[in-house]
Amino acid sequence: MTNPLVLSRTASLRRQAERGHVAAQLVFGQALLDSADPVQAARWFAIADTAGFAPAANMLGRCHEKGWGVPADPRQAASCYRRAAAAGDPWGCYNLANLYLRGRGVERDRLESWRLFLQAAGQGHAKSMNLVARFLDEGWDRARDRRAALLWYRRAAEAGDYRGQHNLATALAEQGALDEALSWWGRALPAATPDVREAMEQALRGIDHNEARRLLAALCGERASRGPGERGETGARPRGGPLRRLLTPIVDRAKSLLNPYYRGAGGREPAAANASAQEIRRLQKEIERLNRLLAGAIPDPQSRG
Repeated sequence: MTNPLVLSRTASLRRQAERGHVAAQLVFGQALLDSADPVQAARWFAIADTAGFAPAANMLGRCHEKGWGVPADPRQAASCYRRAAAAGDPWGCYNLANLYLRGRGVERDRLESWRLFLQAAGQGHAKSMNLVARFLDEGWDRARDRRAALLWYRRAAEAGDYRGQHNLATALAEQGALDEALSWWGRALPAATPDVREAMEQALRGIDHNEARRLLAALCGERASRGPGERGETGARPRGGPLRRLLTPIVDRAKSLLNPYYRGAGGREPAAANASAQEIRRLQKEIERLNRLLAGAIPDPQSRG
C-alpha cells in the first residue's frame, strides 16, 4: 500500500501542474513516468513544452526517442531536443549531441555533436564532459590530445559521472598511477551500468593489487546476487522496500531535471521561460519534503547513524 504522505505530495504536485506551473508539470510528468504511466507523462511534458519550458522539451524528446507513451520517432526526438538545446538546457544539448554522434533522426555530424557536448560541458554537465574527453582521446575529427582528454575525464569524474570516473581510472592505470586509479574505480562502482562494470572487471583482472582484488570480489558478488529485472539504467536498484523504490527515482530525477533552474552559481535567478523563481522554489521545497520522508521515514540500511 502506498504511503499516504506520498499520495498527498503527488496530489499537491498535480494541483500545481493543473494550475499551470510548468516546473510542477515537469516533476508530475516524471512521477507518472516512474509509476508506469508513460502516456500521461508524455502529455504533461508536452503541456510544459508548449509553455516554453526547456527541461520539458528535453523530457518529451526522451519519450519520443524511447517510445515512452508515444510512438518511437528519433526525428521527433531531435526536434524536441533542439528546442531544449536552443533554450540552453544542458540535457537537451547532451541528448541532441548523442543523436548527431550516432546519426539517429538527424544526419550524422560529429562536428555538431562536439559543439553541443562542449556547450553542455561548459554548463557543468558531467556526462558531456566525459564525451568531450572521448573526442579528444580518440581524435574524432581533430588531432588526438591525451593531455586535454585526461583533464576532461577528471572534470567529469569529479562532477560524479561514473563513466568519467572509469575512463579516468583507466587512463591513470595506463600511466602507472594505480592507487589513484583504484580509488576512482571504487567511486564508479556503485552507479556503474553493466557495460562499465564489465570493462572495469577486465581492467582489474590485469592488476596485481589488494584493492583491485577487493573491487573484483565486489563486482563478482553483486553480479551473483543480482536477480532478474534489477539491472536498471543506473545499475543499482534502490534498497529499503517498495516505498524507497517509488520515491528515490522521483526525487533524484526531479532534482537533476530542475537543477539548472534553481538559484545557480553566482546567485543567478532561474532562466526558464514562463517559470518564475517562486514557482521553482515551491517545487524545490516539495522535493525537499520528499527527501525528508525518504531519509526519516525509511532509514537507509547502507548508511551509518
